Amino acid sequence: MKAFLTFFFAFALPGGLAFALAAPLAFAQAPTEPQSYTLLEGLPGIGKTIALGPGGLSSYLQTVFNLGIGIAVALAVVMIVIGGAQYLSTDAVFGKEEGKEKLTHAVWGLILALGVFIILNTVNPDILKSSLTLELKQVAKQRFEPGEPYAPKEGDCSDCVLIKGVQVKSGACGGTEGCKATRTLVEKLRKLDGELMNAGIPGIFNLRVTEAWPPTIQHKDKCHMQGTCVDANFTPEVIAKGITGKYVEAFGRAALNVSIRAVYEVKDFKRRDELMRQGAQGHFIAIVQEITAEHFSLYNN
Repeated sequence: MKAFLTFFFAFALPGGLAFALAAPLAFAQAPTEPQSYTLLEGLPGIGKTIALGPGGLSSYLQTVFNLGIGIAVALAVVMIVIGGAQYLSTDAVFGKEEGKEKLTHAVWGLILALGVFIILNTVNPDILKSSLTLELKQVAKQRFEPGEPYAPKEGDCSDCVLIKGVQVKSGACGGTEGCKATRTLVEKLRKLDGELMNAGIPGIFNLRVTEAWPPTIQHKDKCHMQGTCVDANFTPEVIAKGITGKYVEAFGRAALNVSIRAVYEVKDFKRRDELMRQGAQGHFIAIVQEITAEHFSLYNN
């Protein structure tokens, strides 16, 4: 055993440490692409940037793999040193057994760490090479400026019918054929109109659609171009009295009764908090700073 330890400390220990320190550097490739991703912490041989292009991500993963092998070897060597020192420095049977156990575990760990690399490299060196590429894609933003006119396209609102049986604001839609929505949504709007008349709150009566298909302007939400949602509000008489949280809550609950999701859009948190203090639940309210006036968005669920 002493002959083995002497050989190990003289040759294996220095060699293992040299491999542990050199492995992360030997296989790293510096990124060369001008566009890069900055890491929170750099790695030896690669720095704090990953090139967004060929070789960038693969170089990073290769470095992580080699660094992991190097750290495993280094830790195994440290534990072998500790176990060997403990074995040689005591005459107690328990101390020698404990030191011997540390040595055994550390040696097996070292064999496992090096064995993974050696076996994979022997079977097929390409297994240890990563060819993944992290590329930067330019994605066009589908954002419509407020007021930009909407031009109907083929296939838009293909299942739409005229909205009848509920009030529709004059000029609520573009074109000359009148306001439309999908057949299912139109039927639900008629039911919602009846629910509002039976809501039991004075002043809430009759639904009034303020925008449907075809919309007068572009919207971020595609449902406006498909006829699966409409904008609506209370009648002018109710609006003139002032919309309270109690009204918003009653409207939202009535919409849920007919499987419509109603969201009352306001401009800021102050107005939202005011409506909530007056009895409206938060899920019936959304903050949309771009709106020109408060209104409901009704979605066909």
